[in-house]
Amino acid sequence: MDDAFVQAPEHRPVAPVAEATGVPVIDLSPLAATPPGAVVAQVGAACREWGFFVAVGHGVPEATAARAAEAGRAFFALPAERKAAVRRTEPAPLGYYDAEHTKNVRDWKDVFDIFPRELPPPPAPSADGELVFVNKWPGDGDLPGFKLALEEYAAAMEELAFKLLELIARSLNLRPDRLHGFFREQTTYLRVNRYPPCPRPDLALGLGRRKDSGALTVRRPSTGEWARVRLVRGSLVVNVDDIIQNGIFGSNSKPFAGFMLKTAQQVGPLSLRVRGSVASSPRKLLSPKAAAATKSGDGVRIAVLGASGYTGAEIVRILANHPQFQIKVMTADRKAGEQFGSVFPHLISQDLPRLVAVKDADFSGVDAVFCCLPHGTTQEIIKGLPRHLKIVDLSADFRLRDINEYAEWYGYSHRAPELQEEAVYGLTELHRDDIRNARLVANPGCYPTSIQLPLVPLVKAKLIKLTNIIIDAKSGVSGAGRGAKEANLYTEIAEGIHAYGITSHRHVPEIEQGLTDAAESKVTISFTPHLMCMKRGMQSTMYVELASGVTANDLYEHLKSTYEGEEFVKLLHGNNAPRTSHVAGSNYCIMNVYEDRIPGRAIIISVIDNLVKGASGQAVQNLNLMMGLPENMGLQYQPLFP
Repeated sequence: MDDAFVQAPEHRPVAPVAEATGVPVIDLSPLAATPPGAVVAQVGAACREWGFFVAVGHGVPEATAARAAEAGRAFFALPAERKAAVRRTEPAPLGYYDAEHTKNVRDWKDVFDIFPRELPPPPAPSADGELVFVNKWPGDGDLPGFKLALEEYAAAMEELAFKLLELIARSLNLRPDRLHGFFREQTTYLRVNRYPPCPRPDLALGLGRRKDSGALTVRRPSTGEWARVRLVRGSLVVNVDDIIQNGIFGSNSKPFAGFMLKTAQQVGPLSLRVRGSVASSPRKLLSPKAAAATKSGDGVRIAVLGASGYTGAEIVRILANHPQFQIKVMTADRKAGEQFGSVFPHLISQDLPRLVAVKDADFSGVDAVFCCLPHGTTQEIIKGLPRHLKIVDLSADFRLRDINEYAEWYGYSHRAPELQEEAVYGLTELHRDDIRNARLVANPGCYPTSIQLPLVPLVKAKLIKLTNIIIDAKSGVSGAGRGAKEANLYTEIAEGIHAYGITSHRHVPEIEQGLTDAAESKVTISFTPHLMCMKRGMQSTMYVELASGVTANDLYEHLKSTYEGEEFVKLLHGNNAPRTSHVAGSNYCIMNVYEDRIPGRAIIISVIDNLVKGASGQAVQNLNLMMGLPENMGLQYQPLFP
């Protein structure tokens, strides 16, 4: 290899040492239907804390990006003399180039540059050597459709670029078009990069230091090491650069001149830049799991274990509208061999694999698992799953940290204590940092979700006393599962309500565990659940004693502050009472606080859909976090009413 390409030892690429976590992934699709407030807040936070973010739901058609990528491959495959015909020159710096340098070291790549909006050529050559920005195109005989493919992609990307500038301006409390004037005319250009095979990828860089390091890696400022970043198919990486940092926004340790968009569908990268720079190592440092997902075009590949139960079916319903999760394996031992649509006809329109027995499931082409099997059956199954899988378990088997307490309440010893120690409790709004880095998440129960969301913040803030916490909760019949039970027959439950599990419901230790952790002191509760004659829904009514000097309004204001900005936890105003019909079919938890007529006491009511926020919706919310996706992805549907 020519010495001109060899980087100094301190700047050579190295293998990634860890997987980056917490990289902001922002879904822009809500902009099409709702005010931009929430997205503006996410963009502002990402720019301040990271200096870049990953955009999904951005509106640039995948087919348009694919055509541009294919056009780029076709151009770079041309013979050298045909590419040389559109080679860029000093007075005309657009077109093909293969000798770019960074800090006097050549970059291992070829490029092709165009402007999205071409100005007419000057009527005569400039006498003072002024640059002439005119696109150079190969002849249609060489590449039919090449010009149109790149122009369509560049136009779509430029439109997005200015939308993003508006979001960035709003996040800085500027008027939306405040930054447009700096980047109009010809400060925007599209670059197609090609990274040919490199004989010594340990010595060269596709683009050198002080330029963007690519969609697949992020530089750790503290150590200078490389870390893998999970790649979302069809996403764009948006880097915020020096011109608009203004001492407020962060940086990923490389100065840029504007900001950059880059598609995750690569020639190398197809990049639209507003006075920016793009870089990539010739070795694509991508985790095997993400690489496999990207290569197959399937996003995150999912297995659903126990798909014939209510929670499994609800997972399938939610994932029907999830842009990144694709179901590849579904198990149901008693329904093995059947089509899912024959088991649940309301989902017959979905293109899904046949159900198989768990023992016959092939996990080699899977990235993550939703385990919807009954408690007591999951421990050994999950213990036998490949270690590369991310797992959300919807049973109770990994919720209790104390395996002796588990044996006491569930009647048998835990058979996977090593996994019990690894599992992270998945009450999303209260444990998201731990969930984000977890391999195995224990999805909370429905009653514990509806109860802990209001009570944990109040206990932690010492606003209520830890004694005499009384909870009256009511659930729809689906909470009892799909298995045939005499007590759940229509004639047994119709036109009535009855208590069950009095003093012995298995969710009691889970609730007490969460409250005890928050209080840092042992908490016990009086909890009585009831079964209502309705299909889905859950209401929990909690009676608490106020701490000295605390009012019911203090509880309300603290919960309002705790959940401000949370998408799925909402407080009603005034004396409005939450109803199960307010949340049916959604991932919301709605609550309110009331002053009791007995002095020193307050009443808190919360409602959830037991199958969504109480089970499958929260499971998807958790796996979104675990896979580095927006937490709300696939969950932004409103409740069904009436």
